[in-house]
Formats: sequence, structure tokens, C-alpha cells
Amino acid sequence: MYKKWLSIALLFTLFITGCNQAKLDKPDDENNEITNKINHCLSLKSSTDEFNACFEELLSINRPTRVILLALDRQVATARWLNEMSQQAQSVLKNHKIDFEAISLSEKNLIIDFPNQRIAIQALEYLNRAGIPLTQSKNQLSVSPQTMAKFYNDDTEQSIKIFDFRLKQLNLLHTTIKPYGDNYILILIPDEVENSQQEIIQQLGAVSSFEIRLAYHDTDTNALLAKGEIPQDMEVMYMQDGQPILVSKQVSITEGDLMNVYPNYSEKGAIYLGMTFNSKGTKKLYNFTKENLFKHIAFVVKKDTASEPEVLLTINMVMPIKDGRIIVSGSPELKGAVHIIDTIRSTLPQTPLTIIVNAIIK
Repeated sequence: MYKKWLSIALLFTLFITGCNQAKLDKPDDENNEITNKINHCLSLKSSTDEFNACFEELLSINRPTRVILLALDRQVATARWLNEMSQQAQSVLKNHKIDFEAISLSEKNLIIDFPNQRIAIQALEYLNRAGIPLTQSKNQLSVSPQTMAKFYNDDTEQSIKIFDFRLKQLNLLHTTIKPYGDNYILILIPDEVENSQQEIIQQLGAVSSFEIRLAYHDTDTNALLAKGEIPQDMEVMYMQDGQPILVSKQVSITEGDLMNVYPNYSEKGAIYLGMTFNSKGTKKLYNFTKENLFKHIAFVVKKDTASEPEVLLTINMVMPIKDGRIIVSGSPELKGAVHIIDTIRSTLPQTPLTIIVNAIIK
């Protein structure tokens, strides 16, 4: 599934205008009706009875509710997806020594030309196997409209999961987060919550970080702490259970190298942590794992700029990772594994979204 290769290089933007909402200038053809209705409501004076009534009808609201409506910037998203796909495709074709004539990037598609149809079919097999879902027509490969639509759906689904995780950190447990049409994400929060609207918006755009560092399990960290003898190239961090652990100061991989974080389940019900990396991250991961065979590595997350970094888990590297994919062995403890997946996923840079409605509908 190409969603594992997507959205990591995408930019997440939260824009709030002085009036708390902004009219959409260029409605998408597929969403004309929805966009026109939203624009009609936005044309009304904010917080008036007419404004509230318009959004109550549009969004089926029947009690005081905080409304946040976000629009996906398809032009920016498409450009970044196609650029990342182009880099991945060139790497695969080069590794398999497949001759191609040209790779063309436009605002709406990626087209790869080959000398003949036979080579195009051969290339398609390798690219699809690598998770790059192109389609073939004669001596060309390109991205189909159906695949592009799936990209948008996958990114929207991932954004909803991240927003849900972040708002739960504020104990906003009765929040509704769902797709609205093809281009929007709708967040509805009961108005009786104590959190300010500004606090909620800041939490949606919280900047989290993910790092992979070396971990030193064979060192008595408590003894070194007691003596004050921490090596200069190491520092002390803490696991989720509060136990100290030594990790390298050098950061080898960050959230900017990630593509996706997702759960897999074994036949016996154990949950596996799956991670995929972009083209830059794949190269870094291969070099890092090749140079540190049979050593432990730490997955470190900093949930926001004010929090301390935390070591979520450590794993032992038993082989170099060439394909940019990590699968961490299954855990029988479902709740803990899901928390780890959600926490790492929340560090992914998100799709380009703009807040177009930020209001309390009475």
C-alpha cells in the first residue's frame, strides 16, 4: 500500500484569520456543492444567529458546539507526493538497472517513459513490488486518478488518527473527528469543555519529535548516575516505567525520515509495530543498521516542546535494513503496543491543512 510511502514529507499548516474563518477561493470540482455551502455560511457575519443557524443545518449540530473545519490543500499535497514518488521510482529503477528515457513531473501526475513496452512492463513489476502503485500504458507508466484519490483518503484517515490522539491528551473524550466531503476534516467538540479554543488549536498543531539513537543496555546507568560519571558522548533518558537508560547524544534518524507508522497483527493476535521510511530515511537506516549490528537502538519521542524526551522502547539490530521497513516483534499486551504506535504516529509531519472554520456554534 503506497500510504506507507506517503505524507511524511508533507507540511502541516494551521492558519487562523482574524475573523476565525476564511472563505475558500477555489472550490474543487468534486466538492463544489459542499464548498459552496461552506462559503455561503462563511459569508455571514460571525457569531450571529444567522451564522449559527447556517452551520447548525450544514453540520447537523443540535447543541452548543465548538467547530473546527480543516481543508486539504490538494495542490501542495499532490506536488509533494509526486516528488517523493519520483525519487523512490528513480532509486528502484537504478538499483535494478532498468533503462528509462525520461521522468516528467507535472502539477497533477508523474510520467515515466521507457524505450519500449516490454521494458515498461518489467519496470512496473519492480515498482509495484516496492509499493509504488503506477499503471502502464504502452511504453509509459503514470499515476491513475483512482490512486490519487486513495492518496487523499489515506492521508485524511491518518490525520484523523493523529488529531484524535492529540486531543485525548487534553482529555477531550467526547470529540467527533471525521471526514467531511473529500477535501475536509470536521472536528466537533461539546462547548462545555474547560479548555480554551486557543489551547485546542495549539494541541492540534503540536510539534512532536521522533528520534532513533543507540541504547546501552549493558551499562549500569544507576551506578554511573550515582558517581556522576556519564560519558561525554552519552546522556541519560528514561523509559516509560521510569527506569534510566543511557543513549547516544548523536541522533541518527528523525521524524523527517519517517513515511508511516502502522499496526500489523499476527495470526495469534499479537500486535506488531510497522514503520516505513522515505528515500532519505531508507539510506540513513541502512547505513545505521549496517554499522551497528547486534547493538540496541532506542525509539525516543518528545511529545511537545515543553516535555522531556522519553524512550518508548529499545530493539536489538540483528541485520541491516535495506528496504526502509521496520517490523517490531509482536506484543501480547495490546493496550501498550497501541499506545506506542499512536505516540510515534503523532510525530509524523501532516498533510497540508488549513483551518477555514474555527467557531463556537451556539
